[in-house]
Amino acid sequence: MLKTVGCILILGASSCLSLILGRLGSRRLCALAEIKRLLVFISRNIESFLTPVGVILSSYHSDYLELCGFSDAMKNDGLCAAFLRGYADLPPEAEELMINFSSELGDSYAEDEVKRCRHYITVLEEIEAVEKARVEKNRDLYRFLPPLGALSLIIILL
Repeated sequence: MLKTVGCILILGASSCLSLILGRLGSRRLCALAEIKRLLVFISRNIESFLTPVGVILSSYHSDYLELCGFSDAMKNDGLCAAFLRGYADLPPEAEELMINFSSELGDSYAEDEVKRCRHYITVLEEIEAVEKARVEKNRDLYRFLPPLGALSLIIILL
């Protein structure tokens, strides 16, 4: 009886682990898309209205970024601080890139800021393509490896 309960617990935990691993890649892709939207928003506001960066950041709204706490940190402490705290759940290379971007934001003329935003959007699109390929490649691995490991452990225990 205890072996059966233990086996069920092991199988359940491994299934939960496979779900968590599978969603991690999706969250990173969603975070990349939202940060790209933020950069487009910043670029358009600087280009069209010459809006100051602080006003742009306080007027930006994203449900995903609010759920992870990034929007509040961005509005209260600034964009660089929000990226430094890791609220956005970005891949490491994108996070480092965005820390560099946010530390430089607002230091130059409008044309240079727009060019910088477009450059970082292009680089984020490249990172997003690599991340999509990685997620697709590892999706089956994340889905099946933990339950198979659990089944192996159950066979050994029985």
